[in-house]
Amino acid sequence: MERTKGIRFYKTEYPQIDDLVYAKITEINEVYITVILPEYNNIQAMIMLNEVSRVVTSRLKKKYKIGNSYVCRVLNVDDIKGFIDLTKKRVSDDESTIFVKKYITNKKIIKLVKDYLNN
Repeated sequence: MERTKGIRFYKTEYPQIDDLVYAKITEINEVYITVILPEYNNIQAMIMLNEVSRVVTSRLKKKYKIGNSYVCRVLNVDDIKGFIDLTKKRVSDDESTIFVKKYITNKKIIKLVKDYLNN
């Protein structure tokens, strides 16, 4: 039995509106970008292309690649259907830098706890 299965970043299953989250790109198409949220057990979320950047849509596939991660802000959460809408363009560089430092620290703590419980 794995004792670390229930360890998560946060108590809530879904982020709250206006929270910052770490999003990893899994798919890019003409309308939206699909991402997973590692902090929330890799649940899926979506970023509409008009919420990604002010860059012309035709250049987005050159700038954003599958596997890259970005800090995004939560716009909407439907916890019944499991839909989460995000925006990247409404996150300032300062907010992103602070969030990444916090994310890395939290990730290290989770790893330490899991390592301790598995030994």
